[in-house]
Amino acid sequence: MTETFILDHVGELAFTLLGAAVGFLWKKLMDMVKEQKYLHDGVLAMLHDRLYLICTHYIKMGYIDTDGLDNVGVIYRAYHGLKGNGTGTNLYKRICALPIKEGDEPRPELP
Repeated sequence: MTETFILDHVGELAFTLLGAAVGFLWKKLMDMVKEQKYLHDGVLAMLHDRLYLICTHYIKMGYIDTDGLDNVGVIYRAYHGLKGNGTGTNLYKRICALPIKEGDEPRPELP
């Protein structure tokens, strides 16, 4: 009698455990997706901030050197790759249009 009861309910128990495991894993996956979104948004915000600061710095100077242009390009490509908005693209285009000036004078401190 007891063996029959156990055999009758093993399938139900297995299905319940499987459902609980799937539910647990699904919640973990959704938490990871949410965390990834926050990390993406945070990195994008930091790249935007840095791009804005460095671009306004060079725009105020009225020129850029090749090292600065390379640096801005690296930041912009990462920003653009993360689907940054058009503000960064507009700033980058303005930087690329600046005259390139190389010289022996010390470089101004970047923000």
